[in-house]
Amino acid sequence: MATTKIWKIKGNMYAAIPKVISYAKNPEKTTSEKGMLASGINCDIRTAAREFIYTKQHFGKTDQILAWHGYQSFKHNEVTPELAHRIGILTAQELWGDRFQVVVATHLDKNHLHNHFVVNSVSCVDGLKFYASKETYQEMRNVSDRLCREFNLSYIPSPKQGNTRSYGEWDAAQKGQPTKRDLIRKDIDDAVKGALSWKEFLHTLSAMGYEVNTEGKYAKLRPKDSPRYFRFDKLGGSYTEAAIRERIRRAGTYVPKQPYKKHVQYKGTFQRKKKVSGFRALYFRYCYQLGILRKRPRRIYVTAAMREDLKEIEKMAEDRRFLTQHGITDSRQLYAHMEQSVKAYTALNTIRKKLEAQCRENPENSALQTQLETTKKEMKEKAKSIKLCSRIEDRTKRMKENLTNQRKEQNHERRSRSSQRDNNRHTEGHG
Repeated sequence: MATTKIWKIKGNMYAAIPKVISYAKNPEKTTSEKGMLASGINCDIRTAAREFIYTKQHFGKTDQILAWHGYQSFKHNEVTPELAHRIGILTAQELWGDRFQVVVATHLDKNHLHNHFVVNSVSCVDGLKFYASKETYQEMRNVSDRLCREFNLSYIPSPKQGNTRSYGEWDAAQKGQPTKRDLIRKDIDDAVKGALSWKEFLHTLSAMGYEVNTEGKYAKLRPKDSPRYFRFDKLGGSYTEAAIRERIRRAGTYVPKQPYKKHVQYKGTFQRKKKVSGFRALYFRYCYQLGILRKRPRRIYVTAAMREDLKEIEKMAEDRRFLTQHGITDSRQLYAHMEQSVKAYTALNTIRKKLEAQCRENPENSALQTQLETTKKEMKEKAKSIKLCSRIEDRTKRMKENLTNQRKEQNHERRSRSSQRDNNRHTEGHG
């Protein structure tokens, strides 16, 4: 059975073409007991690189795609080196031999024998260029499989277009064994389950030992000790970046139900508490929507941005205590408190500098040392107060925006479910 693949070669013509041909016909990889298994079609294998370049110069096509590099891989212990090379030559002659220069080399350095093809992108007959496509790749698969059948070798029945699995993956699938891609998909599924956001999902994969690269056009990941990357979108429709983001969003759409706690009833009268308003009310509402505070068991819609704040519960609780302690309910009071804290910090800093100078002059004066420590402690409290005011200012803006987006997404989700139910009823009615 032979699996096939082909890809383009670009770069500097005078460097890229000799490099890929040298790699293909490397004597350390192609030499068998009967000699070197490397051949040229429409060119001499010894001068193939120069002939490729001459053809390009002759027709004035020396840029963009320089050549095509393909391979044809056979099942372990199913074919001899000489037969593998013969099939490679027959494949290349049928696909490209009438118009293009081709180098065919059989590599023996792996557990499975495989052929390498280097095809000049410019025809030596008419100067037209060769462009690989799904159709030409499918033709390559068909020719390879037909030749395998003719030589009584195994092949993949009914190959699908675009299927570029290696033989090892195909064979493992036939035996019911997990492939490398299967293991990667399982790890991705596990990472999605525990992630609250795309960022946390990537962090989880890194903790699993994966190297993740999201800087290019396509996000990709590389397992530990693996020489190659795997693109997310090549793992299946549920594993593209967009699909994973949606899975993460839906996985955290609803906070699980909490066990209902029976309320204890008291007899007597209680003083009615003043209704909470302003920033404190915003914090209470936000925490309620996150499922931290809850009047009764219910399913609550939570957006991805809100789920990020679940990791800052302690800070949000500290913010609420600060607002309650200082009676701050709106932006005006918050700014006033921050301004007062800044002035107090500045004044304390002036006192600190004087006390430090006095302590240097009188190092044995314990009263000055105590006063200095007290001043530093007060400065630390004021600095924390300034920090909290700044954090609350930023957080309240974000909370308002998140609650607005939550309502929009929740309404969209309801409309989608309603539309789906209507479609289902319509389908059942026609059935």
